[in-house]
Amino acid sequence: MPDKDLSKTLSSVEYRLKEGRISWVKCQFTDISGRLRSFTVPAAALYSDSSFWEEGMVIDGSSVGFAVTEDSDLIALPDPHTFTILPYESELPEPQRSARVTCDLYSPEGFRPHPLDPRGVARRAFEDAVKMGFIRTWLQPELEFFLLPQGWKGDYMNHPGPYPILPKGGYFAPPPQDITEEFRNDFSFALRKLGLDIKFHHHEGGVHQVEIEFRHRPSPVDAGDSAVLYKFLSRILAEKHGFVASYIPKISSKDAGNGMHVHLWLEGKNGSAFGDESGPAGLSETALQFIAGVLNHAREFSAITNPTINSYKRLIPEFEAPVYLCWGPRNRTALIRVPSSADKNRAGDIEVRSPDPSSNPYLTFATILWAGLEGVERGMNPPEMITGDPSNMSESERRKLGLGRLPGNLEEAVDEFEGSELMRRRLGSEFVDAYVDMKRREILDYKVSISPWEIERYFDV
Repeated sequence: MPDKDLSKTLSSVEYRLKEGRISWVKCQFTDISGRLRSFTVPAAALYSDSSFWEEGMVIDGSSVGFAVTEDSDLIALPDPHTFTILPYESELPEPQRSARVTCDLYSPEGFRPHPLDPRGVARRAFEDAVKMGFIRTWLQPELEFFLLPQGWKGDYMNHPGPYPILPKGGYFAPPPQDITEEFRNDFSFALRKLGLDIKFHHHEGGVHQVEIEFRHRPSPVDAGDSAVLYKFLSRILAEKHGFVASYIPKISSKDAGNGMHVHLWLEGKNGSAFGDESGPAGLSETALQFIAGVLNHAREFSAITNPTINSYKRLIPEFEAPVYLCWGPRNRTALIRVPSSADKNRAGDIEVRSPDPSSNPYLTFATILWAGLEGVERGMNPPEMITGDPSNMSESERRKLGLGRLPGNLEEAVDEFEGSELMRRRLGSEFVDAYVDMKRREILDYKVSISPWEIERYFDV
């Protein structure tokens, strides 16, 4: 950005801080796993003449999984374009009013982008797409989450409203059966004020499940910023409405799980690079090659898009979550769906259905993009389209169609990720090794833990 434009942006930030009588600014970033991290500085640290914009803040990276203790310093550098004042701050007493800014992470030596910074990873993926001739990479994550009453105490199926909702029976439930509409109105209103164009909001299929859909964002960095803001704000406003928001992929074996379906299409110099009315399912050759790349590498990036033990309890048949590596028009059981769309501006939109909201959105968008771009670069061809549910096919039918499947658990996914040439080339071996080490420790923690199910099942053996 030219210095003149940067000067205007910083002056605007200072003006808004003073006009809103803001006292504090939350400086936020995500760790590798996707958890939001935050520290707070006085508002004056973000005035236009502050050195904070150029020097950032030295933080302890070892405490958030970015560095070893003996070499733990990181620099968090605020991005002025992400500065926001959250809508509810004007209601607070002046000493409590705060704003928010997203930070990039840098290594102190040479002041270089840190190789493990998820936001930096997303930026690299976008730059790779631009090098291939794409102007924008439009991404729309659908973040489903559970909105549970405060103090729910693990009784997930208990519905506190006047009318119960049955498992998998809550899709588009109206009030008063749906008791979350007031929250969704406030949350959607807040997102709109912060610049996210809301498509619609509704009660989802689960007993306590909701979704607010915002429209496509033009890069994996922008989409990642929006997803992180969405999760942060949902939790703040849920508490104000007497709820608690959870993005755990699966909370009940009997009910729907939370997905983060990713709609996307790439824009070239002449508009959508994915749309072609004469092509299969209205898709261009570029889109088909992209789909082939995603299907070819889906097992390798599953440790990123589905990063928890719990993630693989969602990826099972009968809950509209994908299991097999296939694609098809309007097929919600496929890994990649080609949805119907009346919007000519998003021609060629495809939907990758495996990711869940426990993932780090920056990394999810980056790895999907890299996989798809690999397909374009190598001219890959996708398999036949699937119209039925592959879970209802016989094993011989699936074998005849050449249908592979996603990893069945996190350990299998981590093995695939560790051995992936594409992931090492794009993410870097330092990132892959650090991520694998983190996940293997998580898997070990799970293996040595004892669940209530085991006690109940085996206590009297």
